[in-house]
Amino acid sequence: MDWYRKGQVKAGVASMSNEELNKLIAIKKMDLEECEQELNTRYYPSIVRIAMMNYIVILQKQLEEYSNNRINF
Repeated sequence: MDWYRKGQVKAGVASMSNEELNKLIAIKKMDLEECEQELNTRYYPSIVRIAMMNYIVILQKQLEEYSNNRINF
């Protein structure tokens, strides 16, 4: 399943304009920064912290994937 999603991401990114990709990356970076800050400055129950950490990892992987695809254009 993971290889399928990666293919979808690559296909989706390839069809975006450079401006759209830059906007997407900027939004994901802001979301990542906000999540990390919230996680470090507030108390959340364990299950919420785990979900937030999982989301942070997903955002980091997506940003890495977008950056790699951006270089390959």
